[in-house]
Amino acid sequence: MKFIKLLIAAVALFTAAACEEEIPEKKLETLDNIELTDWYCTGEKSEGVYIYYTLSFGAEGQGTLTGYDAKEDGNVESIETFTYTHTRNNNDIAVTLLFTDGDTYAGYVIPKGAITVDYKDVFVLQLFKVDEDGMPIEDMYGNYDTMMFWKE
Repeated sequence: MKFIKLLIAAVALFTAAACEEEIPEKKLETLDNIELTDWYCTGEKSEGVYIYYTLSFGAEGQGTLTGYDAKEDGNVESIETFTYTHTRNNNDIAVTLLFTDGDTYAGYVIPKGAITVDYKDVFVLQLFKVDEDGMPIEDMYGNYDTMMFWKE
């Protein structure tokens, strides 16, 4: 009798495992070009005071980094201009920004779906401050100066 109960329990367990719901694979859009796109990020200006950034890639390799004092309809706190280049290799996009103050940042676009912001799949642009050879610059503690932006 014990054997029959054990056999029935095993059959029930295998039946339950076979009924798992399949999760459909998401079809996410790809990004072919960063020209004429806006990217967003939030930074802390001072303790408890935030600044909201919009990184705008314009036409012909020109762009702006604008800081606002509020997430929506805020006052402009800062504007920096830059020139940019980007290259595409298969599905990877590499980006280089040269700000008018001489700082250079380089990085790449992380495909949509790898990271979520506010429960939404987003593209992420990860940038590192680089030297004239394109190598990330470390401070004396081994930390990098980075910027990360997202776009739906």
